[in-house]
Amino acid sequence: MNSCMTKYKNLHLWMLIPMLIMQAGIFYDYWGDFLDNAWWLVSTVFIIMIPALGRGAQFVTIALFGDKWPNIDIMSSLYFTNALIIVMLILFAWKYGKLKHPATLLALAVNVFNFLLEPIGKSETV
Repeated sequence: MNSCMTKYKNLHLWMLIPMLIMQAGIFYDYWGDFLDNAWWLVSTVFIIMIPALGRGAQFVTIALFGDKWPNIDIMSSLYFTNALIIVMLILFAWKYGKLKHPATLLALAVNVFNFLLEPIGKSETV
């Protein structure tokens, strides 16, 4: 190995010192609101759960009342699962002190809107 390169082979390790100083300086700005950002991610779970849990409830309803096919009321199972999701959302938001957080309100609005889908679909004016 070249003698010049041998002399500086560990130079890159010294670069850790300014990096640590920089990280210490921006720590709060970057990680200080980490819990707030995490709640946005958590609240999206309550929006994403709607189709998965609702579809599962529909399959159970069809399995239980398959002899009445196609006259099966699948909307009641969707309303039930949507109510469960709203209850879970409110419980978790209350537990973590995020009841008035915009992400909570957004997830709640999306879930409440789902209760209007059947009436909107049956409306003659829409």
